[in-house]
Amino acid sequence: RAFAHQPTAAEPTSIRRIFFSNVNSAIKKAVWERHPFPEMVMSEDQAFARAALQSGGHIVYDPAAGVWHGHRYTLHQLFRRNFDSGYSLRAITSDPWRDVVRLGLNYVWAEAGYLARRGHWLYLPYALLYEGVKSAGFALGRLGPRLPAAWRPRLSLHPRYWPEEK
Repeated sequence: RAFAHQPTAAEPTSIRRIFFSNVNSAIKKAVWERHPFPEMVMSEDQAFARAALQSGGHIVYDPAAGVWHGHRYTLHQLFRRNFDSGYSLRAITSDPWRDVVRLGLNYVWAEAGYLARRGHWLYLPYALLYEGVKSAGFALGRLGPRLPAAWRPRLSLHPRYWPEEK
């Protein structure tokens, strides 16, 4: 069953409210023309969703519209991808650290429960390592503006995105 959410102007911009993935989406041409995807290292789909919602648009989620999508990142690539994610989302969302941590821990707990319920005990250590690497990259990305500018391209999965320091 599909459902839509339109936040009010008073609502904070939380990732839970603006979640949108361009992996499997359809956007009306007129809406996309008013809110083209911004140039950023990552999360341009979330930035689009925020702009569209703030201008009175709606995002409809339909779980029946599934798609297979995935990546085969090494742990090093995973860290770098999540650095980019943390860096970009900190500029789009207003989630305080405690909410980010709570969301992450809830996700890890649910994932561990899923594996345990299905008897996949041997996957648990790797799943915890994987989520720890993701979390470390994301946390460092959220702190990205405080890091030396020369570090950002070295921590990023997309080093060419970052302007060269003069």
